[in-house]
Amino acid sequence: MNPFATSIILLIFPLVSSAFVVIPAPRTTATTDCILSRQLSTVTTKSTTSLYASEEEDSEEEEGEVAPPRPPLPSIEKAWRHAKKPLLRIGGKGATKAHGNSLRQLLEDHTVVKVKINTQKYGSLMDSFAVLAKLAEEAGAPEGIEYVQSRDIEKTVMFGLPGTLAKIEAGDFPPPPP
Repeated sequence: MNPFATSIILLIFPLVSSAFVVIPAPRTTATTDCILSRQLSTVTTKSTTSLYASEEEDSEEEEGEVAPPRPPLPSIEKAWRHAKKPLLRIGGKGATKAHGNSLRQLLEDHTVVKVKINTQKYGSLMDSFAVLAKLAEEAGAPEGIEYVQSRDIEKTVMFGLPGTLAKIEAGDFPPPPP
């Protein structure tokens, strides 16, 4: 048996050639009902040896234990997750007046806006924030657009209307779900 194999799922479907389909799967054992081509079949997982002996030992120890509840998310993280995806993107050529106007409109509609920025022209996300905030204010946005948070890995900055950070810290933003 190959020690690198973690598990294999055997799907048994009545095919034209009566063949078996083999698909790799996670290292757990499960039975799931699947409907494929309007026929009900059973999916069976068979675990084999694992390279991760420490994972197996940990799973044996935690089997009877209940995981403690997760701590509540910090307010800034809630706001970051509230704005699902970047609504504005700035390319390598930099921001224009049109980008500033779009940011102004988006902030009026959404309170917080994620902006994905190619920092090739500006150098850093903070420099890009300053340029975009200035362009938005020139386009008619209220003065004092706030920097809420940025993530360098995602090259994304979250902008907020004036007073948004105070609302986030007080727990008034994002609003509760309906």
